[in-house]
Amino acid sequence: MSSLLHLSRTAASTLLAVAAALLLTLGVIRLWLADVLYDEDRFAATAVSLMENDTVRAEVRRVVVDQAVDQQPDLLAARPLLETVVDTALVSRPFERILEAAARDLHRAIFKGERQSFVLNISDIATLAEAGLRAYDPELADRLPGGPNLGAIEVASRGVGTRVIEVDRQLRALTWLVLAGALACYLASGIAGRSFRAASTAFGVALVGAALLTWLAIAVVAGLLPARVPGPPAAGAAAREVWLAYSEELRWWMWVQVAAGVAIASIASSLVATASAREQLAAARRWFATAWEQRLGRVGLAALGVLAGVLLLLSPAGTVMLLARAAGTGLAYLAGVELLRTLGLARDVARRGLPPRARREAAVPAIFAGGTLALAGLAVAGAFWLNRDALRAPSPAALTRYGSCNGLEELCDRRLDQVLFPATHNAMGAAESPGWFLAEHIHPIDRQLRDGIRGLLVDVYYGYPTGRGVRTDPALIVEKLEPHWGPQAAEAAARLADTIGPIPPGAKPGLYLCHGYCELGATPFESVMRDIRAFLRQHPGEVVILVLQDYVDPFDVQAAMTRTGLIDYAAALEWGRPLPTLRELIETDRRLLVFSENVGDRPAPPWYHDAFTWMQDTPFLFRSVEEFSCEPFRGRPESPLFLVNHWVSNFPPSPRDALPANSAAVLRERLERCWQERGRMPNLVAVNFSETGDLLPVVEEVNRRGPR
Repeated sequence: MSSLLHLSRTAASTLLAVAAALLLTLGVIRLWLADVLYDEDRFAATAVSLMENDTVRAEVRRVVVDQAVDQQPDLLAARPLLETVVDTALVSRPFERILEAAARDLHRAIFKGERQSFVLNISDIATLAEAGLRAYDPELADRLPGGPNLGAIEVASRGVGTRVIEVDRQLRALTWLVLAGALACYLASGIAGRSFRAASTAFGVALVGAALLTWLAIAVVAGLLPARVPGPPAAGAAAREVWLAYSEELRWWMWVQVAAGVAIASIASSLVATASAREQLAAARRWFATAWEQRLGRVGLAALGVLAGVLLLLSPAGTVMLLARAAGTGLAYLAGVELLRTLGLARDVARRGLPPRARREAAVPAIFAGGTLALAGLAVAGAFWLNRDALRAPSPAALTRYGSCNGLEELCDRRLDQVLFPATHNAMGAAESPGWFLAEHIHPIDRQLRDGIRGLLVDVYYGYPTGRGVRTDPALIVEKLEPHWGPQAAEAAARLADTIGPIPPGAKPGLYLCHGYCELGATPFESVMRDIRAFLRQHPGEVVILVLQDYVDPFDVQAAMTRTGLIDYAAALEWGRPLPTLRELIETDRRLLVFSENVGDRPAPPWYHDAFTWMQDTPFLFRSVEEFSCEPFRGRPESPLFLVNHWVSNFPPSPRDALPANSAAVLRERLERCWQERGRMPNLVAVNFSETGDLLPVVEEVNRRGPR
């Protein structure tokens, strides 16, 4: 009778421990649901992060392009170009805001609306796509359809699953009742079995089992989704990636649960373990052999085999991974028990016959192990809790936004010709850049941008790298530079070239930023393009103007900007249309305007604008501040943008000459005079040594005052 009572107590204790583990797992799942799915901010943030997934982005791109072609069939021939433009738009900063707003609407439709189908409406993608397409083919951009039918993606419909989620969301307080129930079951397990060590062992093993089942459920859903989602296979693959993204935090919680379960079971078991790990494995084999000999046991094991086979068919990868994790946790458990046992923490259960002192001595390891267990559990839980945000997508509040345009909120709704951009002449020539002999600035371009410069005047040449420097393209020296610089400069450059060494046989020219002669200083063009791209990506509210004095093919520039990703920001202006506002450029993420001094009528990409069709300027050869004038120089009277060249051209360039030129008094007087004489607001003021003087405060002052 006593053995039967003991068996009942043991069974009850085990069942209660398993119930505690299942309730704790259910509580964790409900916390995950509340954090990732029920919370609108987290739901939207995870949706935004999904655009970093290639599979999801490819499916969204396919849907948008298919919708565009369906509405405008003549776009079919340009589908590859349209796909490129849409893909660029999907990873832009403005699209983050579009997607965030769409995800919030979707969340409200699921939990607060009555709609039967749930649609992610990203129709504003048409605006971004149109701006990107205009940079390649303005006529094609005009034919791109828009409206709510472009970018409306149906993601689900109301059904049993959504109703269950809606009811569960309304019972948020139930989570804490579930967790309290888990604690009560654990305490009852220890009391019923008269051993908290045995209850802890069963509880730890059950925690591991519940985590494995949760992993299996996630894997099964991921395996079933591709076949259940209507449409092409890509749609199912994208749905799978979405599910995995939203369940990522739950999978990490299960890792913590497994670690805690193994630790609890190992430490608790070691306190009563009298058998080695090898003996425990032998006992497990005997148990299976005994169970197989009994009909009921054989039916149970066979049923488990059938279940494993079905799971392998439904989700082969997930099931294999589950079995591997189960084997790993089992190994960790046995090894942990053996380790603690070998260290002397295990004690025979039959201590009741020992004298009191011996019993107290035998209890010391148990107290030590219990304290270690508690501290380890707190450490794991605390470390995970403190770093839990690393497992989440960033909250919408952390998404990069802009609150102003080029530093001032009042500039956002002004056109380009109503804004003044601080600019640097020969911006690439910096004393801090290696190899520059005649620098006209102290800091390189990346630092200039960070300091506030928004216009860059640079020269682009073909150059040949050698072991000691860069050689200028010889044909360019004869055709372009000798007539401009004169024979003495050409002879000096030739002597310097002799020290650099000859052009290596078979060398191919590359693009470099040089001033006249690359032998006097050269910066790889693509490195600067990467710097500009990095700045634009990190500062979504900034617009930059790039003026190229180019002696290269425009399509070589396009290839370099494509390789560096800067082309994604290039804006295309159209003659006859009003100039865009800064807000329009920012919201379409086309925040780089490129102007070429030498392109003329040559073939070029639409965003590669002829500078002096769009700009008019002042002379630029002044030997002193007193010589500054505002007379028309290049460009046409109808050119909408106005460049004021504001530097002293003495040799060698010196910060001493830049100091009076860049003073507030001289800058204010020159800008005001040019504004009055030319009848238009200056839009770029280009200086040498921008680090010297008051360029940025004066530009801000002019911009705050605004156009007349």
